[in-house]
Parts: sequence; C-alpha cells; structure tokens
Amino acid sequence: MTVKLKTPSNGSVSLTPQDTAADVVLTVPAKTGTVMNSGNMPAFIAYPTSEQSVTPNTATKIIFAGELADTNNCFTNSRFTPNVAGYYIFTVMLHAINSPNGCFGSIYKNGSEYSRVAHAASSILASGSTIVYLNGTTDYVEVYASTPATAFYSGINLMSFSGCLLRAA
Repeated sequence: MTVKLKTPSNGSVSLTPQDTAADVVLTVPAKTGTVMNSGNMPAFIAYPTSEQSVTPNTATKIIFAGELADTNNCFTNSRFTPNVAGYYIFTVMLHAINSPNGCFGSIYKNGSEYSRVAHAASSILASGSTIVYLNGTTDYVEVYASTPATAFYSGINLMSFSGCLLRAA
C-alpha cells in the first residue's frame, strides 16, 4: 500500500491511504524531535589501503584511503565532515605491526584529541567507540594513533574507521 503525504497551507501533515478499505495505523510519538530519512543520515566505513609507517610513540594521523561506504560524501582525506548536525557514533579498529607493548587510537575533533577510544597495553590490536556531537558544517573528526612499533597494517579486516548519525540535533 502507498501512503500519500499532503501538506496543507497551515503546515501540518496528514496521511491518507490510497486504499481506504485497508486499515492503516500510524503512531507518532508526542515528544519533539527530528524525523530522519535515509537520504540525510551520513554514515561511512573506511580503511587503510596500504601499511602506514609511523614514528614510534608519536600520535600520527591514520590514512584511511579506502571506503566501503560513504552515504553523503562526507568522508574525504581521512576526515569525516558531516552535513547534518547531530550526535554521531564512531568506531575505530587498529592493528599495529609487531608491537608487543600495545597501541592506542584517538578520535580527534577539529584537530584536538576528543576521546581516546582504542587502547591495548599488551596487544597489537585495539578498538573502541565514542559518541561525538558535530555541528554539520565546520566540525570534523579524524583518527590518530600511536604505538611503540613502526607501522600499522592495512585492510578492512585489520584496520577500520566508521561512523554514523545517531540523532540529529
């Protein structure tokens, strides 16, 4: 069944089923908020396409040159700059090469460390998530990482950076 939306001059929206013989139930919560549709929900999944050399124990921007998804073309040059203001969840997975003393990763917001999301003191693999508010115009996020080793792996199965809109502002 198809449901038509009519917008009268008073700005309210009514739903009228084309087939009036069928029962249609639409429940709209009484709380205020923003209705989202799939066309305006930025999300991405990125990964490194080659191993990245780093200076040991120095926070280095991780280069995510490959993309599995980028719904609103908001991920460019290893940076996510959404075009919708709201709360986003980001997940980072890092895999250092031959680092028995661990690695860590951080979400940087607008060039400064916002949250250390991935840390493993005695493992070469670290992962974690955080929620960040972004204004939808100038705010951006990137991943920086550090390890006592000299390189990070590449490939979606070993390294990834992903995010999506949880709730619009």
